[in-house]
Amino acid sequence: MIGGNYDINSQEGSTLELEFEYLDVNSNLINISSSLISFIVKKTSIKTDEFMFEINSDRSVREGTVLYPSTSEIYGEIVKGTTGKFSLKVNADTMESLSPGTYFYSLYLTSGSTVTPLCKGRFYVESKVK
Repeated sequence: MIGGNYDINSQEGSTLELEFEYLDVNSNLINISSSLISFIVKKTSIKTDEFMFEINSDRSVREGTVLYPSTSEIYGEIVKGTTGKFSLKVNADTMESLSPGTYFYSLYLTSGSTVTPLCKGRFYVESKVK
């Protein structure tokens, strides 16, 4: 499966909250209760180990190799709701740590050994009014 492309616009220092639905070809919600959902933000779109941060639905986080906030930092959260629905929240402190500019993200679902790309795109961070 090929994930969709969707660009995200955000603002430096502001909490980012997005809602998602995972649907089959007939627009029925797909059960994601036993799957891990991950959101990763990178500086470039090429395959590299360098990334800013990662948020996972099991509440695990990976500190980025580029962005180094406190090692106990919680970047945000992914909360699974009813079957096929989930929300993504990136904390204001995390958004404050990102310099304005263009980044790249991937949102994917892992179930056992199967990784399914949900969407990817540019992650724009606009400067806040100072």
